[in-house]
Amino acid sequence: MKIRVEFIIVNLLIVFTAILYNNQERIKINDGKGWDGSSYYAITEKIMDDVEPLSGEYPFIYRVGFPCLVACVTNYTNLNILDSAYYINLTGVIILTNLLYAWLLYFIKNYKIRLVIILMFLFTWHAPLRIIKFYPMLTDIWGSVWLLLCFHLIYKIKHYSTNKRRLYAFVIIFSIIVAIGTLFRESNLAIALGLLFIFNPLSYNKSVFDSPKSMLNYIQKMIHKYKTLMPVFFIFPFIFALIIKYIVTKNFITEHTIGYAYFDSLIRWIYTRSLPEFLTATCISYGVFGLLIPYFIWKHRSILWERQEIAFLLFVFTVLGYVGGTDTERILYMSTFPIVFVFIGLGIEKMYNSEQRWWLWILLLINTLPARVFWYIPNTPSVTNNTPYPIFTLLGTDFQYLYLYSHHGNWLLNLLLLIEFLILAFLSIFIIHYKVSLKDIKQFIIQ
Repeated sequence: MKIRVEFIIVNLLIVFTAILYNNQERIKINDGKGWDGSSYYAITEKIMDDVEPLSGEYPFIYRVGFPCLVACVTNYTNLNILDSAYYINLTGVIILTNLLYAWLLYFIKNYKIRLVIILMFLFTWHAPLRIIKFYPMLTDIWGSVWLLLCFHLIYKIKHYSTNKRRLYAFVIIFSIIVAIGTLFRESNLAIALGLLFIFNPLSYNKSVFDSPKSMLNYIQKMIHKYKTLMPVFFIFPFIFALIIKYIVTKNFITEHTIGYAYFDSLIRWIYTRSLPEFLTATCISYGVFGLLIPYFIWKHRSILWERQEIAFLLFVFTVLGYVGGTDTERILYMSTFPIVFVFIGLGIEKMYNSEQRWWLWILLLINTLPARVFWYIPNTPSVTNNTPYPIFTLLGTDFQYLYLYSHHGNWLLNLLLLIEFLILAFLSIFIIHYKVSLKDIKQFIIQ
């Protein structure tokens, strides 16, 4: 199939999904603003009223990119702030989905598998397209747009690493995108560190370790590579980010009203976050494929050796998801999805081309449950005391919305969910590893 036709299909799927879930109710918390959204709403109002310099809650006050977009659209249309936020985020989702499909083209050969990944990205309840209808003041969508643009540019930088003219051009563009992205989500700055792994400094060649001399030669080779380009790779993105931050803080921001310390928060979450909670969050984020991600990565680990910047960024963003606060699913998903979907896609592609295709169809069918394809997002606050039995998710909509999240949910429900996902993951690995076919199943039943 021609690439142009594939992108047309992708955009038709966006339209179809948006129409399908168009009747989703908006969150009731703070009159549709939500929790963090209330801070962004207040900042937007100040920008519209030309209040300079701005003041607001920290760290939200430094994420002025999204409120600026909302203020501009609201000022030049008849829309209210929340409707403007929705349409801006919808535009972001369209761009993001097309960027994701273009990113998948680098790694996944079969267009059918690429479209399956896009369907997963569109239909999952907490993924961008569906969540913005419920919670329009979220800033993560545009943060991820700039993030995925950076992933594309890193791919190009690695490709043109021997062409200095193009290399410098792409690094400068990359630095500008990183700087802009930090105005939407400050964690985007972490992707700049990925450039340090462009030349694959970690060797998996055993001959490197044959003798001290071979190790020394390898180290000298790496030093020579980085010696001339280190200033470009390391300094440029941070200089651009610091310039943007200085301009914004010097001219637009005066103070923040609530103290917040990233390091204190990081330490607190390292000590309070439990591994079962994080595993549950991973399952909620990526459905039935959540616990299969390590297995798929292991099977395709050569990619991480060949593209060590991807390995490094996967590690960094996973850690950020672990220590990022109460919304583990949102933070983990919106930062790791470009990498994780590559490995899920490769795993699915391998199953599709094997005798285990039958099990792939079963997994995709089951995945409609944690994705909540058949139900809207339940509104909050709610007076219901009902808590349905979990079958890869809480079925229906008659329960507390926050129970959909690992940190806020009932511990017993989370335990049951995790057990279900673990059983399915172990069964999947057994079927894939031992190449269990439908013929084997029939013979087993007959015996």
